[in-house]
Amino acid sequence: LILKYSIYVLYPIKRKNLNSTYTFILQFLERHPEGMTQVEIANTVCLKAPTISLTLNQMEQEGLICREKSEEDSRKMLVKLTDKGQSLSNKLRDLYREAEGILTNSLSEEEYDNLTKYLEKMKNALREGE
Repeated sequence: LILKYSIYVLYPIKRKNLNSTYTFILQFLERHPEGMTQVEIANTVCLKAPTISLTLNQMEQEGLICREKSEEDSRKMLVKLTDKGQSLSNKLRDLYREAEGILTNSLSEEEYDNLTKYLEKMKNALREGE
């Protein structure tokens, strides 16, 4: 299972010279088109501020993100996806969906529903343990 996941998702991501931190940040920013602060991103991906700062600087240099002052609070800088970042995030989402399809296409509808329930239960248990 892990090998198939690696072949269909991780290998194409590595070919694009992306690390897992990039993919997490791209996904979270896609869900927050209004932007997120650097602190919010650090808390979301559970990394220290210096690591996030370095990563965001690299992503900005690559044209994946931009930083803008918040309209509500000019002291805050919001990190947002650029068109290039959005495009890459879309490609990553497609890779994940394709991998999910490969991993679940042999399941019946009932089995898929049960799997979804179990995974949701596991996700909630992880949240409660934080």
